[in-house]
Amino acid sequence: MDLKSILKTLKLNESTISTVLGAIVILVLGVFVINYFKHLPSNQLPSTALTTENNIQTTHKVAKGETLSQIAFKYYKSGDWKQIADANNITDPNVIEVGQELKIPVEQTETPIAQATPAETPVPTTPTFTPTPVATPTASPSATPAVANPNEAISAATYKVVKGDSLWKISVRAYGDGYKWVQIAKANKLHNPDLIHPGNIFVLPR
Repeated sequence: MDLKSILKTLKLNESTISTVLGAIVILVLGVFVINYFKHLPSNQLPSTALTTENNIQTTHKVAKGETLSQIAFKYYKSGDWKQIADANNITDPNVIEVGQELKIPVEQTETPIAQATPAETPVPTTPTFTPTPVATPTASPSATPAVANPNEAISAATYKVVKGDSLWKISVRAYGDGYKWVQIAKANKLHNPDLIHPGNIFVLPR
């Protein structure tokens, strides 16, 4: 077959050849894309997490028995519930309702709690956040007795818990700032800051 005949044959089958070549190109590109994403590190894969203009990552529906601290530990390694309280306009962190939907913002690294070292940051040992009884520290001779007036300021370096106390209330009386309860929890290695008992003696960092 001479060159003229070959060219004529190619001319007659031009559409078929174009279709075959197009399919080959698409196939090659598909293989290339698959191999690219296959070898891409998992932390560089396109994220499917939904975000909003307010930098909200997700929402959480409050379950029975949950506290704001437990919810914070679930989403943040630092356990900083203040970000959740601010995002949902919660003035009293002890008052949340079952079924309430909370906005969970992306954790802010510039917050004071984020500056703690990994060894100092209290992290729950299980994802179920089962409350663990807190052992009562041995009282030292210098331990401060319970204050009779629940509204009286605490100036000592230690404090003995009485009925009705919470870390928030103790922090307000000791520092004038309820949000500094995190310092008390860290200093006393409390994994569950909502679980304290009358008679516990806490160190108050100064």
